[in-house]
Amino acid sequence: MMERTKHRLRAHFLQLLPSTITAQQWPLVLTVTFFGSAVYKVTNLREVFYHQMQVALHLSNLQIGMLASVVGITSVVSNLFGGYLADRVQPRYLISSAAFVSSLLTLIYLSYPPFWGLIGVHIGITICGMLLFWASYIRLIGRLGQVNQTSVYGLVEGVRSLLGIILPLGAIGLVNVMATARLGLRAALFYYAGCFALSGVAALKWLPDEPRIAQSQHGATQRGAYRQLFGHPQLYLIILVVFGTYAVFGLMSYTTPYMTLSHQFLPQVVSVVAIIRQYGVGCLSMPLFGYLSRHVQSPTKVIWWGLWSLLLAVSGLLVSQSAVSLVLSIGLIGFLDNGIRGIYFATQAEMHLPAAVMGVSAGLISGLGFSPDVVSFLVVGRWLDRLAPATAYRLVWWTMLGAVVLALLAASGLWILKTHHECHRNGKE
Repeated sequence: MMERTKHRLRAHFLQLLPSTITAQQWPLVLTVTFFGSAVYKVTNLREVFYHQMQVALHLSNLQIGMLASVVGITSVVSNLFGGYLADRVQPRYLISSAAFVSSLLTLIYLSYPPFWGLIGVHIGITICGMLLFWASYIRLIGRLGQVNQTSVYGLVEGVRSLLGIILPLGAIGLVNVMATARLGLRAALFYYAGCFALSGVAALKWLPDEPRIAQSQHGATQRGAYRQLFGHPQLYLIILVVFGTYAVFGLMSYTTPYMTLSHQFLPQVVSVVAIIRQYGVGCLSMPLFGYLSRHVQSPTKVIWWGLWSLLLAVSGLLVSQSAVSLVLSIGLIGFLDNGIRGIYFATQAEMHLPAAVMGVSAGLISGLGFSPDVVSFLVVGRWLDRLAPATAYRLVWWTMLGAVVLALLAASGLWILKTHHECHRNGKE
């Protein structure tokens, strides 16, 4: 009786999920989203544990910014080559290798090596996350969503954001029960090392081998696709949309120390708000933006309206706010920015970028689109160390505003090209 009830509940639950993802595909989705939500946590500890990193590792704002910049530079280079690997090597081997190596590097991190050692660990984990994992992840999800990419991207990224809340809560709990920040950070790193190892085992079990095509046919197909890809102006506009949106996502991490400075929030409260801002609201906004894209049949239109809303939300940071309104403003920015991030890779299909080199296009878009990490944290860390705090944070908010404007202009270009293409096609018909 109990077993029958369990199967019935499972069937009802699966009926609520989009038909584009089957029950057999969910283990794959959960495996890649679990690792995808964990792998960037260690190199981005500053998002939640900024104060604890300063205390436990004796780091200045500039040094934390340097680590973030090293991660950014490594990400750009790794993404450029990661797409090439993703189109040639089985995802299960790339992702399982990334998980196991990340676990080993995190164990080295918890020994608290000197600063040059921290740089090496950050470079290594970033290579795992970007060179080995990211383009393979985008390629896998793109194949799942061949029928309806926008809703699948939104749903899967929403699941990744939901796990992005759950996993750090365990780390926060460990940090809070430990007697010192040094012990707490070490416990959190050990926790993430375990998550990585578990992901590696799951990847070997659940990720499928993709079918191969003949090497000569593969080479000829890809050479033509490369020429077509680089001739698309839409590719470069998508990169600018991702660049601006991701710059806001990265700079949002500075709302964490700002909350403590401006309104003296407790560290525990700041950490929880940081998780909700960076990932929590995304588990709602990403599927919602995917649904809206499906409803209006265009992720570009949803991104365009989302960026206008984000422009207004970021402008609110330039106005003096109470503690409650500040938290709400930060939550709204996170909601809108994560929603856009959940669907911007779906624009590849809408803009007719060639599917044969999806890994390479995802790598280029990610490599150049995520490049704000290269300099933004280094520059902001320098501002925080050299300028008055109020002045430094105001510069951060203005930078976020400029990034939204850039993304909005690029999204407008995509919408114009899409409209022109549709008019041209209708004219032929």
